[in-house]
Amino acid sequence: MECANHMNQNESEILSPNYPHKYPNNYRCVWYITVADNKYIALKVNTFHTELKHDLVSVYDGHTEEDSQLLATYSGFAEDYDYTGVPRNGMTKFRSVISSGNKLLVKFRTDYVTEYTGFNITYESIDQGCGLTLNATRKEIVSPGYPSEYIFALVCVWNISVPSDMMVMITFADFQTEYNFDYLRIHDGFDRNSNMMVMITFADFQTEYNFDYLRIHDGFDRNSSFVTYTGDNIPPQIIFVSNEIHIMFNSDHNKPRRGFNLTYHAFKKPGQNKEIYEAFTDNQDVTEYSARPLAYISIALNAMLVIVVIILLKGKI
Repeated sequence: MECANHMNQNESEILSPNYPHKYPNNYRCVWYITVADNKYIALKVNTFHTELKHDLVSVYDGHTEEDSQLLATYSGFAEDYDYTGVPRNGMTKFRSVISSGNKLLVKFRTDYVTEYTGFNITYESIDQGCGLTLNATRKEIVSPGYPSEYIFALVCVWNISVPSDMMVMITFADFQTEYNFDYLRIHDGFDRNSNMMVMITFADFQTEYNFDYLRIHDGFDRNSSFVTYTGDNIPPQIIFVSNEIHIMFNSDHNKPRRGFNLTYHAFKKPGQNKEIYEAFTDNQDVTEYSARPLAYISIALNAMLVIVVIILLKGKI
């Protein structure tokens, strides 16, 4: 091993040897990143140019290759991508990554021929991670970096699983993404026989329109039905008939915004003493409803069923 670096700063640069000049052939270098125990690490590629498929940067979710998940492998030329991160030549995107704990391992290796200028990679310590499975009955979820700008070129996933005799209400306190480019998508594990419902409520929403988005899936399968939110309008409250929720946040390489802040809250499913109304429609993509004092609508994308659940907590609607 030609170089080994131990990095304990809250944020710093990782540069290839001799950067911005050409790196050496037949070279090995590692960086061990450690932040505070209750923090996570967000790693971003700023510039990158190596010999495609031969000179590689690997990022591991921990300090050992053997016991840590491989989060990303980077190789090639960053200019082969447009500003949204879409590859022009079929290569894998240069995605940002976030650790599941307070440690990352970055490893750079080159072969015997053809050297380029290398890379400039930065990392920072953040308060919230992603790629998590959540079983608590109440939890706040925020975009990485919130309330500052979220991380660009990121795919971030949360899976929510609660007991089958409870409902889950998700409330958005903030939402701002790049419209149509950065988005939040939420999937609901729909099952007509399930005794579980999931409710989502947005209090604020701002993303880069058409580029940054929040996606919510119908269950943990990304191919299941979903709703997608992008822009800066706070989405409405939603009930999902499922006990499994898959939330995915996707940002491009451009114009990061403030992101989102949501809270999910699990509570007992209403008994027969509550007034519950059901409405059935065909092939509804997304249905939204709001009334007082508390009214929600479930969505069942591509399932030909929408159940309107009105819970009368006090008085009459």
